[in-house]
Amino acid sequence: GSPATPERLLFSIAANQAVVGIQEARLLGEQKRLAAELERKILHSTAELRKEIAERIQVEKMLREIVAERERSEEILRRNEALFKQAQHLSSTGSWYWRVASDVVELSEQTYAIYGLDPGTTVTLDVIATRIHPEDMGLLQEMIARARGPAADLDYLYRARMPDGSVKHLHLVAHGSRGRNGELEYIGAIQDVTQRHLAEEALARARSELAHVARVTTIGALTAS
Repeated sequence: GSPATPERLLFSIAANQAVVGIQEARLLGEQKRLAAELERKILHSTAELRKEIAERIQVEKMLREIVAERERSEEILRRNEALFKQAQHLSSTGSWYWRVASDVVELSEQTYAIYGLDPGTTVTLDVIATRIHPEDMGLLQEMIARARGPAADLDYLYRARMPDGSVKHLHLVAHGSRGRNGELEYIGAIQDVTQRHLAEEALARARSELAHVARVTTIGALTAS
């Protein structure tokens, strides 16, 4: 070809510079677009992270409140159980539960104490029978026979004889019902009324003696007249 003239060289250089400029402009534009896209993604990720942190803080707050509420409930339950035990102890009253089909009887702490049984002992009707006064075994058999029939309310006064030979007077009440599975069950209470029984006996003796004194006094007055 013909040798390049200065004009052609200048034109070629200008064209190349123009191409380079266009490419640089495109590259700069792409860089700006990528930078903007990256910034948008960073802002979006930051917003999502803040949202996630806020939600996590809220969840942790709710968990702390749940734990605190559970601790309060457990404390109230412990306090109520302590009050219940104290009330049973002061009133000499125990509670019990009997699932008739299994013959296993669950006793409260005070009921164990009333029968003179070791706490935690597995209690059955046969174990209870060992504490019933021989003269009141008929009452126990009558109560069991009645309880095994249709669900009924029980109300019995009977005596228990302790291993040391002492006698307790007990008052048992219970309500029978059918559980969810249809099994017959009883929830009841038993109270040691020995002191009340002794007080009533003492009162009866005092009244009898008073009546006797009154009769003697009347007879003496009539004789004197």
